[in-house]
Amino acid sequence: MESSEYQADFNQNTEKLNQKLEDYKSLLEIGLIISSENDINSIAKEICYGLVTKYQTEYVLILLFQDEIQKEMKYFIFENFQEIKKNLSFTEITPIKSFFHSHPNQVDFSTFSFLMPTEIINQLIQFKPEILFPLKTTDNIFGFMMLSSNQGKQYSQDDIEFISSIASFASVAIQNKKNYLKAITDLKTGLYIYTYFMQRMNEEIEVFKRYNDVFSVIMMDIDSFKDVNDNFGHMIGDLVLLELAKIIKNCIRLNIDIPARFGGDEFAVLFPRTSNYIAFQIAERIRSKVAQSTFFFDGKELKFTVSIGVSTIYSEINTPEEFINACDKALYYSKNSGKNRVTSFYKNKFGKYPISK
Repeated sequence: MESSEYQADFNQNTEKLNQKLEDYKSLLEIGLIISSENDINSIAKEICYGLVTKYQTEYVLILLFQDEIQKEMKYFIFENFQEIKKNLSFTEITPIKSFFHSHPNQVDFSTFSFLMPTEIINQLIQFKPEILFPLKTTDNIFGFMMLSSNQGKQYSQDDIEFISSIASFASVAIQNKKNYLKAITDLKTGLYIYTYFMQRMNEEIEVFKRYNDVFSVIMMDIDSFKDVNDNFGHMIGDLVLLELAKIIKNCIRLNIDIPARFGGDEFAVLFPRTSNYIAFQIAERIRSKVAQSTFFFDGKELKFTVSIGVSTIYSEINTPEEFINACDKALYYSKNSGKNRVTSFYKNKFGKYPISK
C-alpha cells in the first residue's frame, strides 16, 4: 500500500475516533443533565433540545403514555431549538405499545406507519418523522422518541447507536422519576401523601428559621362527607374526592405548592414563601369554587362544600406537628361556625379574614 493510502486510511480512522469521542462526550453531558433534573417534564425537554442541537433536525418529539401516576398523555415537541405547542390526542395507544413490543429497537417511520391506525399517523406526519425509538423498561413500553431527518440525510449506524443510548438513559431516568412519584403520591387523587407533605413542611420550617421566609398551610375537609357516602355510596364518594383534588390543583401553583391528601376526606396544601393574606385568598377561591359547582355522577346531581383552616409560620412553631395543630384549630373553628367557610389561625388568634397583607 502506498504511503499516501496509509495516510488517508489513518486520517479516516482518526476522524472516526474523534467522532466517537465527541459522541461519548455528548452522551456524558446529556446524561449528567438528565440525572440532575427533578421532574419528568424537564428531562424530556432537555433530551429534545440535546438531540436538536446535535443533529440540527427540524423536529424532535417525545411522547409519554398516561398511567396510574401520569393521568394523561404528555408530549414534548421541539422545532428548530424551540419548544412548540400542538394538540395531540390518541383515542387508543394499545397499537403503539403492541408495535414496540414486537419492534423493541429503533424503527423507521414507514414501517411504523404501515401498522398504525390512520388517526395516529395523521397526527404524527406533520412532524416529518424519520425514525422512532421506544422508551421502555424490561416489561413496559411507556412512550417513544421521534426525530425528523438528519438535515435531509439518513441516520448512520453510529447516529442510531448514539440516539439509542440517549433513549436508554431517558427510559431509566423517566422510570426512576415515575417510581419516586408513585411512592409519594396518593393514587386515588393524584395528590401527595401525608408523609411527603410533612417532610416538605419540615424543610420549610428550617428555611424559615434560617432565612425568615414565611410559608402558609391550608387544611380542609368535606362538610358532611359521611352523608355523601351514605346517600350516594362509596364509589360516588371516591369521585367526590377526585373532583375536590382537581379543584385544588386548578387553584394553586402546581410546580411550587404542595397539595396532599391526608387521608379520608382531609386535604392540605403547603404554600412556600406565601403570606397569610395570599393563602387565605387561595383558600377562599377553593371554597367558593366547590360551593358554586354542581357535579353529576351516573345521572345524579350532587353539591358539596368544604371547610378550610389557614395558618402561617411564626417563631413559636418549631415542628410540623405544631403547625398542623394550628391549622386543625382553624379548620375546626370553620366547621363549628357553620361550615363552608375559611378561618385563619395565627399567633393564637382566629380570624374570618386574612391576618395581614
